Amino acid sequence: MKNPVFKSRENEHVVYIYESPSSGIKVNQEYWISRAVANVAFIFAKFKEDFHILITKRSSTMMDSPNLYCVPCGYLNWDENGYNSMLRETYEEAGLYLPDWEKYVIFDNNKQPFYVNTQPSENRQNVSHLYITVLQLNDIEGTMFSKTKDNEASEVRWMSMKEFENNNLEWAFNHDTRIRQAFEFYKNRR
Repeated sequence: MKNPVFKSRENEHVVYIYESPSSGIKVNQEYWISRAVANVAFIFAKFKEDFHILITKRSSTMMDSPNLYCVPCGYLNWDENGYNSMLRETYEEAGLYLPDWEKYVIFDNNKQPFYVNTQPSENRQNVSHLYITVLQLNDIEGTMFSKTKDNEASEVRWMSMKEFENNNLEWAFNHDTRIRQAFEFYKNRR
């Protein structure tokens, strides 16, 4: 039997060895350079009969896709699961801490991703976990957004889905397509 041939590239192994000349402290650390996990938050608000999506505009100082629109997203940190990463990124980028709004949640897909993208064709070959939360709100203006961490976003707002369907904004990370996908996922679960 022949061994299978995989076309993937192996993760890179890096060994960092350093000795401080002043303190004599020695560092011998190993790292694996591999694909990263990004978590993406599709937060919808139902207000009366209209739906809105939480969007941000990336600041001009962002390394990837500056000045483009997206939904809150970012990388998984050590010692956190995907859902908590999504909560943290939503708070850091939009100032919205979803646990404070738990009583308004009408759908969250049991806090599991509704879609996982593992295709290596995109920018940094990220593995992306896409989460959805739908809130039922009596007042869309009542959700105030606080200053974001490190000024990652220059704008944070609710966009009505009617406005979204007719927008001509430039979107980062294919998020316009993913917003449609998330909304369809929710509508098919009602």
